[in-house]
Amino acid sequence: MREKLLLINYNTMMRMSIRVRFMIPLLYIMVSCVFTGCKEKTPMSVSINADQLEICGKTVRVVHADTTSILVVRDSMPISEKDEVYRVSTSVRLILDSLFLTDCIEDTLRLTFTNAEGKELATFVPSDSTIVDSLIVYLKKEVGKTIDIAFEGDMDREALLQLRLAPKISFTGFSFPFADPKVTAKIDKLGEFIKTLKEMYRDLKKSSKGGYSNAFNNMFEALFFMKGLENTNKLDKEVAGLKSRMTPVQLAKYELYHQELQMLNSQSK
Repeated sequence: MREKLLLINYNTMMRMSIRVRFMIPLLYIMVSCVFTGCKEKTPMSVSINADQLEICGKTVRVVHADTTSILVVRDSMPISEKDEVYRVSTSVRLILDSLFLTDCIEDTLRLTFTNAEGKELATFVPSDSTIVDSLIVYLKKEVGKTIDIAFEGDMDREALLQLRLAPKISFTGFSFPFADPKVTAKIDKLGEFIKTLKEMYRDLKKSSKGGYSNAFNNMFEALFFMKGLENTNKLDKEVAGLKSRMTPVQLAKYELYHQELQMLNSQSK
């Protein structure tokens, strides 16, 4: 009986010895991972005071940053094809101070980080390709509305570390030309006149094929068309005088109408 107990104890000790031999390398790996992680000096996120954000552009007077701090977050691993370069993202929340009528943007939105010496650390671009359209709608909403603009870009280890040293952030490209509603109304009116003239011209072409039976009606239709063309040309000159006040979208719209009017003028000769 005693021999059996000794044999059992011996076998138990041998199994424990084997487990210990396997656990030592495993423990070494775990400790190594912990120390390796401790050597990681690149921050996962950096919180920057919102006072360090400057919105640049002609339309900045209608908004301001609606946050106390801006959180910059990086991915857990560097981009593989670039040594120690990280994909970084952040978001800026704006609040509308006053309404602004617009239909386009004059520049490209950028979020640029610079250090205390003015050296550029990184430049981010909007992660949403439709953000400009959203901003145009946002600027026409009621005062007090907010909008979040997400940015993303690449940043290396050194730049990320410098974010802790009071960097400056510039939100550039915030320039939306004012779309004067009176100018828009004039252009739309010109478009309506031209649409009517085109319909009258099509009717004239049809009635001219009707022979003598339609000659009388055709004469009056031609007189109405010529009078309408005269009035439309006067309106066109009036609208052309507003070019300096037009936004790029308004100007493109006017030029299209002007070309159509020129075609009608040539066809009426």
